[in-house]
Amino acid sequence: MFLLILFLVATIALVLSTYSRFYALLFLIPLSVFSQSSNVISIGERGVNLGMDTIYIFILVLVELAKGDNNKFNMNLNRSSVTLLLCFMYFFLNSLGSSFFGHVGFSLSGIIVYLRLFQYVPIFILLSNLNIDFKKSIQIINTFIFTGVAGSILAAYQLFSGNYSYMKGMPSFTMPIFRELDGLTENGSYDGSANYNVYAAFMLFPILLIILLWYCRNENLGIKIKKIIIYFIILLIGMYFSSSRAAILAILIGIISLNFNFKRILNSLKPLFLISISIFILGYIFREQPFIKSFTNIVLYFNEALPYAMDNVAYNSNMGFSGDTLGAVVRLFGYSEAIRVFLIYPLFGCGFDMFLSQSVHYPENLFLQILAETGIIGFWLYINFIYRFYKDAARIPMTNKFNKYYVLTFQAIILALVFVNMTGATLLIQKVWGPFLIISGCFYGYQRTTIKELY
Repeated sequence: MFLLILFLVATIALVLSTYSRFYALLFLIPLSVFSQSSNVISIGERGVNLGMDTIYIFILVLVELAKGDNNKFNMNLNRSSVTLLLCFMYFFLNSLGSSFFGHVGFSLSGIIVYLRLFQYVPIFILLSNLNIDFKKSIQIINTFIFTGVAGSILAAYQLFSGNYSYMKGMPSFTMPIFRELDGLTENGSYDGSANYNVYAAFMLFPILLIILLWYCRNENLGIKIKKIIIYFIILLIGMYFSSSRAAILAILIGIISLNFNFKRILNSLKPLFLISISIFILGYIFREQPFIKSFTNIVLYFNEALPYAMDNVAYNSNMGFSGDTLGAVVRLFGYSEAIRVFLIYPLFGCGFDMFLSQSVHYPENLFLQILAETGIIGFWLYINFIYRFYKDAARIPMTNKFNKYYVLTFQAIILALVFVNMTGATLLIQKVWGPFLIISGCFYGYQRTTIKELY
């Protein structure tokens, strides 16, 4: 079944990329999320997956190169593209060096992870050089939203189907769709490679994009207000199903950034103070509610959970606290471990994707992980590329409401992802990294097209 679907995806890639560059890239949005992968080779202890998105991108890039002089494609690298390429050039050298000359001996783990992430960099460059007008931008936004709605429906199905007590299959968008050998259950839970934080991190894209449509609802968007409301409700329900506290807070941060006005904030300090006091009082009154307890238990049971985190002990109900509490303590322990590793290897780090050679846990913080694995050089390049993406977004001419809120929404997505990756590393996972570079490339393609039309 997997090979059949892989052949189908390869055929679609060949047909679409040959006749329509835009629609070929548009199809990659849902594919990057719902893509399946299968181990095809094992190098040492590391399995190498062949994914449908990888095959699709490979064929798409080959077709682009084969067009040659007939390709009428002017390749221009904006500042965001340059910073992204510089960052990944260093990551490649770092992973290559740590693979052959690292302190743990020969290992290709870092190179394999690097290639999984780098495959979307050419897609970003293609999109940022594409002529993307207003109509195409709406198509792109709608495709992201429809993909999120499909994910929410899948989440609801898995939650209420009775097959899984906890939706560890739902977040990777692969269960039950096209999942074969990994679709196993253990003690009522999905025993696959999924991560609910991956699902929740992706859901930030369609939720913030549909808010963009709401702000521009009086423009000629080609979508009715009732549909916007219905899709928004479905997306919020899907996000709620994920139970990801960080992602839910990230949505609030994104919405606040869409409406940020420093003067307005200063004039609202008193109401904000009253709201904070009210939240504290309500939190005390409803302290026994699961959502509230998930926060308070981190403080109450920190000392009890810490030894389990340090020894990398799997959670069980006999510990006396919840799995969420142990997970939070593991993150805090990981933060300290990342700082420790960085102080040992401050300049070049311990090697890209080599953190587990130094500790029993990942830091559960993308930026601390980058700092520990690639040193101060890689950390600066990574922060600079994110900053440049955020900063350069404002170069788009603010000639209408859509342009204004498109900029704010794109920046809100970046801020939300930064917040989410403070308690995880979802940007190192294809199903979030891929959509992020796709929406970034689409945005810069629209920006470049708009500036070109004006001047």
